[in-house]
Amino acid sequence: MGGRLAVIAAVFALSSACAGPNAAQPCPARHAAVSDSTVIERIDALDLLLVVDNSASMVAAQAQWLAQLYESTALLTDPPCVSVSDRSAGPHACDLDDPDDRRVYEPIRSLRVGVVSTDLGTGGFEVAGCDHSASGDDGRLNPIRYGAAMREHLPWAPRTPTASPAPAGFRPSACAEDASAFPSFITFCSDLTHPDCEAVEPAASTQAPRELATWFACNAGLYVNGCGLEAPLEAAWRALVEHGAREPAGSSAPNAGFLRDHAMLAIIVLTDEDDGSARDCERDYGFSAQSGQRCDDARSVYDLRESRWGSASNLDHRFYLYAPGSPRDPTWNLDRYFNTAPADAPNRWQRDLLSLKPGHPERVSFAAIVGAPRGVSSAAPRIDWDSLLGAPSPIGAHDFNGRDRATAREDRDDPSGPTSMRGGTLDPSCPHVTPACRFAGSAFDPARPCADAQSMALPSRRIIELARRFDEHPACGGQPCRNATLLSICDGDYRSALRSALSQLRPRGAPRCLPRPLATTLDRNGHVVADCVVRLHLPPGVTRCDPARGLRAPERVEEQTISVEGDTRTVCDVEQVPTDAQSTAPIEGRHGWYYRRPVTGQATGCEANIEFTAHATPAPGSRVLFECVQAIEPTPGC
Repeated sequence: MGGRLAVIAAVFALSSACAGPNAAQPCPARHAAVSDSTVIERIDALDLLLVVDNSASMVAAQAQWLAQLYESTALLTDPPCVSVSDRSAGPHACDLDDPDDRRVYEPIRSLRVGVVSTDLGTGGFEVAGCDHSASGDDGRLNPIRYGAAMREHLPWAPRTPTASPAPAGFRPSACAEDASAFPSFITFCSDLTHPDCEAVEPAASTQAPRELATWFACNAGLYVNGCGLEAPLEAAWRALVEHGAREPAGSSAPNAGFLRDHAMLAIIVLTDEDDGSARDCERDYGFSAQSGQRCDDARSVYDLRESRWGSASNLDHRFYLYAPGSPRDPTWNLDRYFNTAPADAPNRWQRDLLSLKPGHPERVSFAAIVGAPRGVSSAAPRIDWDSLLGAPSPIGAHDFNGRDRATAREDRDDPSGPTSMRGGTLDPSCPHVTPACRFAGSAFDPARPCADAQSMALPSRRIIELARRFDEHPACGGQPCRNATLLSICDGDYRSALRSALSQLRPRGAPRCLPRPLATTLDRNGHVVADCVVRLHLPPGVTRCDPARGLRAPERVEEQTISVEGDTRTVCDVEQVPTDAQSTAPIEGRHGWYYRRPVTGQATGCEANIEFTAHATPAPGSRVLFECVQAIEPTPGC
């Protein structure tokens, strides 16, 4: 590679020696080089926040989540393997003594799990079925123990006259009927001597995956006696930002000690309605000023006597039947949770969710299990966000208020019942907003369209927009972080939400976004290749360039090892995998790096990427170097 660098230097020298318009010889060819290196960072610690809708319509969804917890947590603590010798066998349980087994993901060494409810009270106004205080459970971790609203309707012994206890079997039998059974959050450590575990009280830590799943279920099984006016985004914000989750353990902040700077943060929202985070100017903290405005308090949205908010009989409609950003919109602007303003913008809001990982936006992921059409999934090549939210405004995709909701997905003739993602339209036959989906197995009777047996979820537009920002906004070094998962709550299979959280723990730091597109050629099979070299310095102690991972030793013996800070490291060249004719996806069956261009018409904030196939992802501790030399057009007039 040293020889290649010398060539690049010579090319630049030649390129600058333009002969001038009167010279007899032709202009020399000009070239440009792209080169970079990075160290792959290992992240094996995860802080997981689950935001649970505990309103009356969530019985089936909560039960489904709890039933899937054992399998889901196993994905975190003991992820599956793939057999290098027989890839057709697919993922299977790891045989740790088999050198041909490769884990699909690295197992979690340290996991912290916190749970909050979506109940933030009703601003001091009396609302049936809700705690009328200004705070409800207030984003406090472990609301069963610390939530003021939950105190009145504990899952096993509600005090509220209209509430009923959770049926037998809803929560694991091992859950104690004791609100103080668990601290603010629970911890799993594969090694209890891990420094992250030594700082947590022993009663909150376990090494046993099965026990972790039981504890998780005990904390997440809030049941369904909470307020039906949900505020999941503000609940997450209060839990993580306002209540000091980054503060060291032992400080006075309610949720202190939960977040660790070196860990990945995964936020999972489970709800069948949209976000109704009403503005409370006592908690503005300068957010409104960052856009040059005064805070417009919206707590009166909970007062049926206040006509400003529309419906005089249905509070729920006040959180749907408004134009986003209009005077009738009672909610916080979504920039409160994910600020899309440039980093150098004056008075920029600095307390959004990305601020929890300063300098590392890639360490925050967001999963939404919400009201969305059945079958929508982040497992698809790309989610069509415009079909869910409507056509973008002329200002751009991040202007949520300016989206054309009338162009969002809608099906009035669906035999399972009409559905719509437009949010602001009432069901023509029922006194509620047209649902986004109906639960798998639910029956729809056109003659009785509003029957109680009809299970549905309403369009969660604000939450989906937040997921879109985590997916598309170029916050990670000028390119999208792709840290979002979207699932329809109506599908009933929520396991991939935790699988997605695990996938975000992939090794970080591989060079990806290029400053300019590369010139490409076609190989004899019509596939796209680029003129680049990608080389790895393997972590200390790893001495083999594994062909199964797309690696080979450099041809020159003197380049096969290198000394880095006193350590001798093995050097490997990475095979290039050609891509399809559009240069958007690697061909199947090969492993290594590939050059990818964005899909035509898709704004990603990145001109072109260097990517790795799944089995060629560099191991943590590797150093990656890449060099590309490209011919470019001569200078005009040369």
